[in-house]
Amino acid sequence: MTQADQQTEALLKKLLTQNPNDPKTWTELSAFYISTGKQEHAIAVSSKALELDPSYIEAFQHLGNAYLNMRLYEQSIKVFQEMLKLEPENSIANWAISYSLYHLGRISEVYPYISITANSALKLKVTQLILGTYYLEHENNLTKALACFNKEIELDPQSELAYGMLGVVYSAMGEPEQAIEYQKKQIEFNPYNAVAHNNLIMHLHYSLEHSPEETLGAANIFYKTFFPELATQKQIKYDFS
Repeated sequence: MTQADQQTEALLKKLLTQNPNDPKTWTELSAFYISTGKQEHAIAVSSKALELDPSYIEAFQHLGNAYLNMRLYEQSIKVFQEMLKLEPENSIANWAISYSLYHLGRISEVYPYISITANSALKLKVTQLILGTYYLEHENNLTKALACFNKEIELDPQSELAYGMLGVVYSAMGEPEQAIEYQKKQIEFNPYNAVAHNNLIMHLHYSLEHSPEETLGAANIFYKTFFPELATQKQIKYDFS
């Protein structure tokens, strides 16, 4: 920690020495620990704040965020569900639950939570990405999914996942040229996304607008990126049949 961080921590601990039953100070300390990357410390002190005040919303939020930062999604869901018992329409709690479910692969469960966040005044990143993924995977509604992924890019123009999902949607709609455009865009943002490279090669292969040589070039880039020891031995020979 920096000297300023050390001073802040010392001040908060001093306040707690003077008043150890103040949930607000415990919560401020948890926020400090989250900001300095000490998630386990944040869990301990925010839990203490909730022992002192079981209805303290900010303490719930910090506790859940600490679990999120540690990718402990099941624990995060439990915390934010408790928070929703106090504030059912809380956009942050609903977003956090849907975000955790998304990363757990439980897309079918996200809608009751992500819909509340999507309809709120808050414009939180990946909200539209999660909602669009729900429409795509659970309802097979390509039109709604397309709208959501475009909204996500409006909010976050560097959302490589949204570009990739647009490629998936356009492919499912039978528009390979649009799919190729967005797969290329995703690779621009993340050259090490193997799925994006693979999808691009597949779309180029079946496209009538692109030459076999372009497909071969994309395949060689894939091998140079992910299997350099093979790519240096010889260029890939492509079967154009």
